[in-house]
Amino acid sequence: MKSFDLRETLIPFSMLQVVNHFAKMKIGDEMEIIGDDAEIYQDIKSILPVSVYEFVSEEFEIPRHGEFRIILRKIKMTTPKHKGEPLCLKI
Repeated sequence: MKSFDLRETLIPFSMLQVVNHFAKMKIGDEMEIIGDDAEIYQDIKSILPVSVYEFVSEEFEIPRHGEFRIILRKIKMTTPKHKGEPLCLKI
């Protein structure tokens, strides 16, 4: 399982890494994401299509206030609607 620790990182670049890794995952693969900002959590939920993943685990405020740890499992492959369209970004 690939883990992304987004605490104290440049979020746009980190989110790009998360999205790129998710696109390469196979069905059943899991990804762990650790962050310290509620906006990061919301960004993840808005960037990845909800129909292609499920939450395996969600923990908030661990061990410091405001932190979260989530584990996502890919449940469906993403396919672009049109040639050249991103695989897992909402437009």
